[in-house]
Amino acid sequence: MAIDDKTKIKDKVDKAMRLFDDVESIEGNPFLFTRVKTALETQPEKTRFRSLFAPVPIQFAFVIVLLILNLFSVGFFISRDNTSGSKENSFMVTLTSDYYLNSEDDILNNLQERE
Repeated sequence: MAIDDKTKIKDKVDKAMRLFDDVESIEGNPFLFTRVKTALETQPEKTRFRSLFAPVPIQFAFVIVLLILNLFSVGFFISRDNTSGSKENSFMVTLTSDYYLNSEDDILNNLQERE
């Protein structure tokens, strides 16, 4: 940039800054704050949570019932797994012996016995 360009830019900036000196400050509406305050005070308060289907105590009771049912179902499946372990083991033994799934050696021995 040439020196002449810099002086032109500086003159334009100074001219723009002088325009701000001539601007009068504008007074705001002195009643604006009171208008906003009264508008906020006259509005009804909105509730944080509004129930669509049932009152809050009924919803709370429903959640408690669901948790109790969940605990009973977990207890049922845990007790079922402990008692039915022997049934499942005997089924697996029967299945592996019927279909020769014990090991490779057993499969080869069973095939040789059949021949």
